[in-house]
Amino acid sequence: MAPPAREVAAPAPSASPVDLIRHAERKLAANELPEAEALLVQARQQRGDEPMIDYNLAILRMRAGDEDAAVRHLRDAFQHGFRGFSLLDASADLAPLKTDPRYNALLTRYR
Repeated sequence: MAPPAREVAAPAPSASPVDLIRHAERKLAANELPEAEALLVQARQQRGDEPMIDYNLAILRMRAGDEDAAVRHLRDAFQHGFRGFSLLDASADLAPLKTDPRYNALLTRYR
């Protein structure tokens, strides 16, 4: 029998955008996509220009099979200052985009 899943405490209602993003990343790691999306939406309401919101939404969209939305979120992340190329290179979720001309155009423009 598998051990029970470890419960992750929900962030406080007054949590900062960074705390919300970190919690969303834990939800993504647990493949709890609706919960992760809700946290990212909440973070966007507080600070819409935080690039890690769009980076994580891109991962979420890839897991949902929507490459077009993933590329749009990555574009927005870059426009908000994202430069985490090592994150992009290491992401198994984003690996299918490596052959997408739109993704490669973003990398060429911002790298």
